Amino acid sequence: MTLFKKWASSKPAVNVKRFTAPPPPDGPERGLPTLPNELIPGVLTLLDSRSLYRVAQVSKRFNELSTRAWLSRHGVKPVQMSSGHIVIHSDLPGEAFSALRSALFLRARPLKGLTCIMPFLVGAKTIQQLDALLSWFTPPITRLTTTDIDFGADMIPHATSLKSTAQALSRLLSTIAADSPTTVFILQDGLFTCRPGALRRWNPATGHYESGWGDSVTTYANIHMHDGSHQRVPTIRSLQTLSTQYPLHPTAPAPFNQWKLVVIDAASLTDLQLSIRLASHEWDAVLDALALPALVCVGLWAETISTATSTRFFNRHPTLRTLKYISPTVDALPSGAAPLRLPRLESVDALAPYLIFLLSPHVPPEFCVNDADSDPDPELASPARFPRLTHIELRPELASPVRFPRLAHIELRPHARLPAALLLASTHTPLRALTLWSLTPAHLPAAAAADAATAWSTFPAVHRLTLNEIHASAVLAAGLPALLTHAFPALRHVEVNYSWAGNGDISRRQMAREQRAFVKQVKAASPGVHTCVFDGREQTVGGV
Repeated sequence: MTLFKKWASSKPAVNVKRFTAPPPPDGPERGLPTLPNELIPGVLTLLDSRSLYRVAQVSKRFNELSTRAWLSRHGVKPVQMSSGHIVIHSDLPGEAFSALRSALFLRARPLKGLTCIMPFLVGAKTIQQLDALLSWFTPPITRLTTTDIDFGADMIPHATSLKSTAQALSRLLSTIAADSPTTVFILQDGLFTCRPGALRRWNPATGHYESGWGDSVTTYANIHMHDGSHQRVPTIRSLQTLSTQYPLHPTAPAPFNQWKLVVIDAASLTDLQLSIRLASHEWDAVLDALALPALVCVGLWAETISTATSTRFFNRHPTLRTLKYISPTVDALPSGAAPLRLPRLESVDALAPYLIFLLSPHVPPEFCVNDADSDPDPELASPARFPRLTHIELRPELASPVRFPRLAHIELRPHARLPAALLLASTHTPLRALTLWSLTPAHLPAAAAADAATAWSTFPAVHRLTLNEIHASAVLAAGLPALLTHAFPALRHVEVNYSWAGNGDISRRQMAREQRAFVKQVKAASPGVHTCVFDGREQTVGGV
């Protein structure tokens, strides 16, 4: 057997009679062959490697039992071998690698999954040993579908030499990705895709290509992606666990059935920014394969991610508390798709089109055109789907018209999307704080209009309003205080942060005068407001 040839110094002559006691004349047969298979490995574990190898040569039965005894000596249970998933837990590096080597040697039962827990101090030497072992057992010997390696502690702060550890880690990642044409790496607060060769000169800890220009420590680096482009991606700033999955998911179509997924520190990965450039079908495959148990914050910037794909991804992560959706993509959900439900969501920062999609009541498609007044299910209203959503950040709409899938009978032009988003936000009863970004005079009603003071919907429970990057000319609008008074009757705190771009010849001295006038108008129109903040400078207005 290949397993024991590695540890036996020579091939001895096997005496079968040595392991089989002759039966007594008046009694039953005795010896190891008479014992049940469940008991024999416990006896064989007491033998040394040479004796165990001799036993393995007796018969096919003892070959199998000796193998089980050898693996049990290293903490691998028989039930794990039958299931194809091995769990190795050892405090000593030698024992851990010996058990891992033994498990990988078994060709008759190829492994499907591997979990290796090594709670000892790690560094470049440990990474090099693991790299050498995994590179030796690359296909066609075995193809692991799942691998989980736990180093017991973050290896980067404990590394005696960060540069050597980073180089060893780079080689290890190249080895892990070597048997797949494209590997998707999930790390820290982002992800990237690459081919195996792209990792050879990439230093994952210091974050740059090693080109002789010095060791500039950064948190992001440019890397050669799988499609040939160079994109800015995060670097590895901590490493305690390393998980791999092949393929991306069991039902992945070609070519994604050859892609591999590598997740670094999955249990502590809380933030994820989806900003790299991938094709729409590539995003579908990658996001459908992700399941991050500790994820609480997601930022979505990529325009090629469909709304259906992002909704499925968000629904698989009910732990989300913060969502930032800056992509302008808003398309229809497939028929029968489940609406978005995030019971722990606390804050949303989104463009007006997506906020309309997010908060609009779920109306079945057959009712959208024929019966625009159909009442949606109360369980599908935004307060039921997002009960903890208390803060909304709303950004201006884009320049092209959009037809919203849940309101198929309505096509909102750009100038109408902000009021529509405000209307839906006002119906979300848990809302307590609202932030509006980049308001211009075009977003405000004309001061001379008859309905200028009532142009916005009423937010009965919002007590904190923030106007970020607002144009100075919008603050100077005569009807703004009255508009805020009507729309926010419970307002207590107002914060204004200017955007000085495009403000023409308005001087700062003039702005200071207008600020004082604005505070007086707010004090007269809204007695409940007690604090106004202009560009970080707080001004007490009065009230409670």
